[in-house]
Amino acid sequence: MKPSFVACAILFLCCCAAWPQRTHNPEQSPTDQKPVERQPDPVAFEGVQSSLEAGRKDEALQKARAIVAIYPNNAHANTITGAVLLEMARPADAVAYFRKVVDAQPDDPHAHSLLLEAYAESGDKDHRDQERATLRRFHSDGKHAAFSEAHGFMIERIPVGNLTVAAIEYFAPEGRYHFAYRFDVYDTSDKLIEFIALASEDADQAFYHPKDAKAGGRRYSLDRYTQDQQALLGFIDGTPNYDDLRARIVKVLTADTDTAAPDKNQPSATPNLRQ
Repeated sequence: MKPSFVACAILFLCCCAAWPQRTHNPEQSPTDQKPVERQPDPVAFEGVQSSLEAGRKDEALQKARAIVAIYPNNAHANTITGAVLLEMARPADAVAYFRKVVDAQPDDPHAHSLLLEAYAESGDKDHRDQERATLRRFHSDGKHAAFSEAHGFMIERIPVGNLTVAAIEYFAPEGRYHFAYRFDVYDTSDKLIEFIALASEDADQAFYHPKDAKAGGRRYSLDRYTQDQQALLGFIDGTPNYDDLRARIVKVLTADTDTAAPDKNQPSATPNLRQ
């Protein structure tokens, strides 16, 4: 099943609740100590999740906003409110909540990843690409140990008819086929039914123009994977622009006829859809 961002936010809150609290410093005078900020009751966040799981999205949003009304600067409250808005396909409204979290926690990859999705799904390409660059910087700057172990990040969820497509960008060529992007396709029951990947296999580089290859370019293939087959959709010389690639994926999935019939001359593969 595709990830629920509200569920992820709830898990994030529970982990934060387990963090050790700063102890009292006897050398500090009472006037030097900042008052401990009141935190929302975790039960309130669970109420948001239960409403959402029951399909009552408007009720979930009402509960989330009620928490923000009492704790307007609380990062957890703003995170879960923005996450509910994403679930409701209202990314433009979610931006302000995630922006507030990022402003308070500018070095938090989790906050930036949610803001990235909100920007991407609301069509703000400039800010989307700024957040993509930020996540890449976090991954390689040596200051985010846990995040440096991540293989990639989700850019957005794309609605295509009754399907939902999760667009994933990898930090480095992934797996034996050297995936650069992967587009996971989910049906109405949130079941992963196939994926389309942009790959750059070493074997394909022999067909790439030597001059461009010498300059560091690569030949890519766009391949469609179902439970029992791989189908070649075509080749792309040079790294494609994300928006052009996104448009190709949408076109394939909305086509009236199957444009991904297997090529008998291509080797078949049966990848695990959960990898």
